[in-house]
Amino acid sequence: MRIPTLPLAAAGLLVALALPAARAEDPAPAEPGPRGKGLKARLLERFDTNQDGRLDEAERAAARQALGEPRGRAAGRRGPDARGKGLKARLRERFDTNQDGRLDEAERAAAREAAEAARGALKGALLARFDTDRDGTLAAAEREALRADLRARAEALHRRAVELFDADGDGALSGPERRALARARRAAGRR
Repeated sequence: MRIPTLPLAAAGLLVALALPAARAEDPAPAEPGPRGKGLKARLLERFDTNQDGRLDEAERAAARQALGEPRGRAAGRRGPDARGKGLKARLRERFDTNQDGRLDEAERAAAREAAEAARGALKGALLARFDTDRDGTLAAAEREALRADLRARAEALHRRAVELFDADGDGALSGPERRALARARRAAGRR
């Protein structure tokens, strides 16, 4: 049996975490965040000068200037990851042994072997921790334990981030606070 690639496994875990919420029979209506109105409503209230319910280019420019936001999604970012390198660049950096700027067949094979080893290590670690009946697969209850563990870890990370970066003490991370968190993560070498 071929083990799925690490990105597919990670995506599968995220989907598995989202499924219980998507299956809720009576989902709660979307409520505004801890600061009251939703962001869109607050932006419209403050910057929609012609009252048409949408921000045109001039209104968006005024909002960016007033809020100090960079223009465009990638403004101020160095690249796809914290080191400013995409996957291809990182693969070349790690596996291009002859330094010709391309991965030849032997270098691609080495990259595939490394990826397979990483997938095997991840699968082994997950099975060692969550495969309680030691049958080599995760049953439904074991997968639920894995999801619960991932949720608990994510919640703990979120609480710690709020504890460290919530400068205004409102219990949530505002835009500038999230950017400070992102800068700290980049400085620590994490995405």
